[in-house]
Amino acid sequence: MHLRVALTCADIVLLALVLAFFLMKVTAGLQSIADTLDQVAGGVVAIEGHARILHPGADAINSNLNAAARNLTEAVGHAQALGGG
Repeated sequence: MHLRVALTCADIVLLALVLAFFLMKVTAGLQSIADTLDQVAGGVVAIEGHARILHPGADAINSNLNAAARNLTEAVGHAQALGGG
């Protein structure tokens, strides 16, 4: 009877140790993820700061790019007409 009680206690201690080991492994993995997310958040803040500079002129830039695309398409048509293609 005493042997079964001792073995049961040993099993419980061993289980607690194994659970503590895996809990430490999970904690280390989650800390690594948290560090990576912190770096990503810092990068997003930096990109947002850089993009804020572009926002006021974005409509003008898009308008100019659309005009350039139309002009280039027209130029291709003229070049093909001249080249016979």
